[in-house]
Amino acid sequence: MRYHDGSGHQVSLKIDVHGRQIICRVSEEYLSDTYAPDLSGVEVLDIAKEHFDEITDLWGHKITNGQFEKDGSVLIRSI
Repeated sequence: MRYHDGSGHQVSLKIDVHGRQIICRVSEEYLSDTYAPDLSGVEVLDIAKEHFDEITDLWGHKITNGQFEKDGSVLIRSI
């Protein structure tokens, strides 16, 4: 399940890791800063899909290293 959360300015994906549901998120700002400086809300999901493998690698790295947000999700964002 991939979706753009217009109110939260992010793209999210729910994954199962050893029976644990983890919400993985990437911010619209990160997508814009990294891939498309002129990003508009309509393109956010398309940009995330285009760079899916790279983004999932980043999520995997955060999960492996225990870098979770307070709500248990994993978030990729601009610094």
